[in-house]
Amino acid sequence: MNKRNLLLLLVFLFCGGQLHGQNLATKHWVFFSDKGPEILSNSPASFKAVLKNLSERALARRAKVAAEDMLVDSRDLPVYSQYLAGIETAGGEITVVSRWLNACSAFLTTQQITEIEKLPFVLKVEPVRVMASPPEVRHSAAPLPKIRNIQATETKFDYGASIDQITQLNVHRVHNADIFGRNVLMGFLDSGFNYKTHAAFSSLEVVDEYDFIYGDGTTANETGDGPSQHNHGTQVLSVAAGFAPGNLIGPAFLARFLLAKTENVSSETRSEEDNWVAAIEWMEARGVEVASTSLGYYDVFDDPAENYSWSDLDGNTAVTTIAAQIATEKGVVVVCSAGNEGSRDWRYISPPADARDVITVGGLDKSGSRSSFSSIGPSFYSRTKPDVMALGRSVSMVEPNSKSFTINNGTSFSAPLIAGIVAQMLSVHPNLTPQDVTEALHNTASNANNPDSLLGWGTVDAVRAITYWGPAFGHIFHVEILDEGGAKLSVGFLGGPEMDTTSIKINWKLENSGQFTTMPMEPVGLAQYQSPIINFSEIENIEFYLTVETLAKDIYFYPDTAAIELFKLDYSGRVNGYSEAQLLPHNRTETHYLFHPFPNPFIPAQNENVRFAFDLTSEAAVDLILYNVRGQKIAVVLNNRRLPSGPGFSDWSGLDARGKRVATGVYFLVAKFRQMDGKEVIKKRKLLLLN
Repeated sequence: MNKRNLLLLLVFLFCGGQLHGQNLATKHWVFFSDKGPEILSNSPASFKAVLKNLSERALARRAKVAAEDMLVDSRDLPVYSQYLAGIETAGGEITVVSRWLNACSAFLTTQQITEIEKLPFVLKVEPVRVMASPPEVRHSAAPLPKIRNIQATETKFDYGASIDQITQLNVHRVHNADIFGRNVLMGFLDSGFNYKTHAAFSSLEVVDEYDFIYGDGTTANETGDGPSQHNHGTQVLSVAAGFAPGNLIGPAFLARFLLAKTENVSSETRSEEDNWVAAIEWMEARGVEVASTSLGYYDVFDDPAENYSWSDLDGNTAVTTIAAQIATEKGVVVVCSAGNEGSRDWRYISPPADARDVITVGGLDKSGSRSSFSSIGPSFYSRTKPDVMALGRSVSMVEPNSKSFTINNGTSFSAPLIAGIVAQMLSVHPNLTPQDVTEALHNTASNANNPDSLLGWGTVDAVRAITYWGPAFGHIFHVEILDEGGAKLSVGFLGGPEMDTTSIKINWKLENSGQFTTMPMEPVGLAQYQSPIINFSEIENIEFYLTVETLAKDIYFYPDTAAIELFKLDYSGRVNGYSEAQLLPHNRTETHYLFHPFPNPFIPAQNENVRFAFDLTSEAAVDLILYNVRGQKIAVVLNNRRLPSGPGFSDWSGLDARGKRVATGVYFLVAKFRQMDGKEVIKKRKLLLLN
């Protein structure tokens, strides 16, 4: 074999082909006519076996959209083993088996395809198409128009450069209410994830991860990967879930995550849609509630057999579209980027964005206008797409191969913003179905009255979407144990226009008492409501629930299971066994952490003190100093106080060094932690004081 032929052979092997004898094999789908003999496929034992392969979380999610006796159906049954054996006997090398599609992908030669198509149990044979991240959109160094300037007094966190993508969707107000997507299981299908080294991921809870390219549990770069393999997925994940105050904060940083590496980005290697199908089935069985994908198919190959056409965008042709739709029918909210083809010849959205119940997300610039690259709808069957919009130009994210941050463009980064909002919705309204979520997003977005093929229903309003199905209480209770005894308890709250926010009440009793005391809760700023003093002793626990009324006098309970399950507060300040410090992300690897002041705003007429809490990773001398906006020192709260590792705090009453009341305004808390090895760590937080 001469050098030229050898080179061509190597290129083909890298591009998805294999050699079988003297013939070249390419990857094809083989679809089967049924799930095997009727007596086996429809037996009660077959369906019972399927249930054992689904997690409790998956079954609970399916129960939202299906009756108890319909939690599994024929699509969940395994592909008949004898059919698979028939493909292997014919010489096929099987790579992926899909229950939902009743199909397998396999490397087949032209001769083998001809033989397999004649088998009585084979429905059809089709090429496996390509999944790819949308083409890169270069970003300009020129600044874009700013979103409305959000004042320091309006946000709980310092979002740094990510503030525009957050405030454009009103996510900061959701965060103010302590709604962070806690415990919702999110899944990301992408090129890989380098999440173990960047500080923005230091609090990320990854439940499981799998590499569908190499068949192992490593989703970061490994031997055989190009240096940029995990870049796209890492950046997408950071937009949804990063937590690095002062640089980047995503909507759902307290969610939990499944990560699937499905796309091989190497320029010599074609990554196929069968990896994506295998990944979504894997996630669904493990109980994923929100699946986010920023991969799609677009028209790039000369051979028509390799391409989907516009007429294929019918919601029922592309295999990824079919699989995505099945996932939604099993209760998964699937969020997909629209694509970056808006200014190219193709122009249109790409599978699986054409699936009927997938939430397809287009890209905006900072003025709120559609970015020119954002792919348009409608799909072939005239369903309005995209569904909604989020920032797609100059989106802030991590730099995947360093510890820094960067910006990038593309609808790939619009989709995780919306996926994060969906996680926030499900964290406060866990019984919502995919159709419920879509209805809320559609009906509360900026273009709700006139959806079109450019903007869909428009820019999402996270607050309105989250409160569309009822009020929303925060995930975290802030407890202030008082020196004189008892405690005050605060919680975040968001309510729609139909809510009477003056009607929020706490109903509490001692743990072994049968009588509840009901007290009103008062606003203390930034979507927080605080109770009066709850009197109990160190040896007692209290049980409580919250209520709020609509203007029509309908009552909502928190928890909604208050008739049988209550919150429990102990004298150490833990609710249901957890303190505020345990629930908030620390965002640290080897450094000390300064929590956000609480309450914030601090209103001395309502609260005696504001608490400055911190967590030391080692023994250190601590300074806590307050400065005004002109950089003038206002008060020294702690001065060179040597403290052991672990949590600590100091309260401040609002008085300056002369004992005078500090004026209303924005102040900055600077914490200096001087370690015993001489190293000094400095952290900063802002505080709004209202006299």
